Amino acid sequence: MAYGQPSSTLSVVAFVCAAAAVFGYGPTLAIVGMLCAALAMGRGEGLAGAAAMVALMVLVLTFVLPTGAVLGHL
Repeated sequence: MAYGQPSSTLSVVAFVCAAAAVFGYGPTLAIVGMLCAALAMGRGEGLAGAAAMVALMVLVLTFVLPTGAVLGHL
C-alpha cells in the first residue's frame, strides 16, 4: 500500500459486523459496524458510504423493528 492512499479496512470491518449482526451474533455488532463506518467516512475510504448505509439498515432492523412489533402487540 502506498503512502497517502487510504485502504478500505474499516469499511470491510463494518460490512463484516453488519453481516454478523444479521446472522444473529448479537445486535452489539451493529453498533460496532456503525462506528467503524463512521471512522471510515472520516478517513475518506472508498466503501465508507455503502458501509454506513448497510450498518444503518442493520441498526434499524435489529433495534427499531423488533421494538415496534412488541409495542404493537400491547
